[in-house]
Amino acid sequence: MAVTTSQSPFARPKNWLIRKLDRWAARWVLRAMVEKTENMMSVRWLGRQIWQCPVDAWVVQEVISELKPDLIIETGTFLGGSAYYYGCICDMLGHGHVVSVDIAPKGIQPHPRVTYISGSSVAPEIVNQVADLARSLQAKQILVILDSDHSAGHVLQEMEIYSAFVPMGGYMMVQDACIDEYEVFKVDRPGPGVAIQKFLAERSDLVLDRELENRYVVTFHPQGWLKRVAPDPKPIDLTPPTELTSVAAPKPNVPDIYQHVNFQLPTHRLSEIFPGIEGVSVRSIASQIQRKDDWPLPVVELLTLGAICQHLQPKRIFEIGTYRGASTVMMGLNTPEEAEIFTLDLLPETQATHQHGLGVGLPQFPVGEQFQHNPTVSPKITQLYGDSREFDFSPYYGTIDLVVIDADHTYEFVKSDTMQALKLLRPGGVILWDDYLWIQKYPECAGVTRCLDELRQEIDCVQIAETRLAIYESPRS
Repeated sequence: MAVTTSQSPFARPKNWLIRKLDRWAARWVLRAMVEKTENMMSVRWLGRQIWQCPVDAWVVQEVISELKPDLIIETGTFLGGSAYYYGCICDMLGHGHVVSVDIAPKGIQPHPRVTYISGSSVAPEIVNQVADLARSLQAKQILVILDSDHSAGHVLQEMEIYSAFVPMGGYMMVQDACIDEYEVFKVDRPGPGVAIQKFLAERSDLVLDRELENRYVVTFHPQGWLKRVAPDPKPIDLTPPTELTSVAAPKPNVPDIYQHVNFQLPTHRLSEIFPGIEGVSVRSIASQIQRKDDWPLPVVELLTLGAICQHLQPKRIFEIGTYRGASTVMMGLNTPEEAEIFTLDLLPETQATHQHGLGVGLPQFPVGEQFQHNPTVSPKITQLYGDSREFDFSPYYGTIDLVVIDADHTYEFVKSDTMQALKLLRPGGVILWDDYLWIQKYPECAGVTRCLDELRQEIDCVQIAETRLAIYESPRS
């Protein structure tokens, strides 16, 4: 990428003292930004969290605009906001595709120019998937952005692997080397800065682009822009199959019915929704952490549910979707002694024949096994059985303090469950939905997103920041 420079009328002579003062001022500005935005948590693009320093995000879009990459490889999806941002830039340019890799993404932001891959960014099978995508796109200009596990060893592995994708004149961006320079991040050291130094000590085919690094003075990514100036010693073969003629950019693995999902809910921190909740203590047990599969609520969501219960102290809870009972146990541990928890799921013998939006049948699982023999919580819990579309909720109307919806995530079920939940609530009651954000492995979860995006026109529901959860609090009168 050519960089144009000219003598600015605003330029001033810089001796060593002025340069040192400039660096000192930049550090203070960055520290103030970290405090103001809670380490970039509040930074948004079109209403979506992107968790990026806005100055660095601006530089990235300038690079994308000039390079016009065929493919952007991002490691570290997290909530999918930055991948969505890059996809939007490509969309505006009318060119390019994004692949985002994460070993355990907390959610995705679907976009027709973004493909999400779940798995370790350094696992050979994942690297092969990325390479296959590059081949299918016949990608020649590739931009690499590394933003996953920031430990030095992992970053160095990623650099050694993904630098092979970078063409002559192209870039690899390594994010968050500020970890090794700023005291506020010292707990995460050694970080990307150490990996970059070690990589450059052994390689001369990529060099630092200091102009990009310092373009707008403040950056989270010192030494972060590496430009290829010589061929890679072990280049990856991205030659497409000979029979390939033209392949359109693949869409995410989401059924066509869900392609319109836009994630429209505003995002609020839990402390903004419930002031004072940050001071509560949450009770849990070891079995909440031990997982047999990835269907139960992730630990972060479980702790959020526990905190909400501790803060609200609900007396009556209705849960739609018991599964093995992890969330039910969490509610039991964090509610008053006299609390009643009603939890609804399918009869075990109907699981195999259950008809839902993606077909027929569910994997067999023991409903509520985690609380059935737990003397601390089981006295509070009443297990109910039935299909939520046919179950008679009327005896519970207007009496429930907290409703948790985490059953069948296809649109028709979520809409039906939500309509019932609104009738269940007493004034001031709360509804909590799981999987408003979701990962590509479970596209049916887009039914939750679609339902709530429609519902926000009628009620004030929001997404809870850093979780997949959405929440609604009914008026108190």
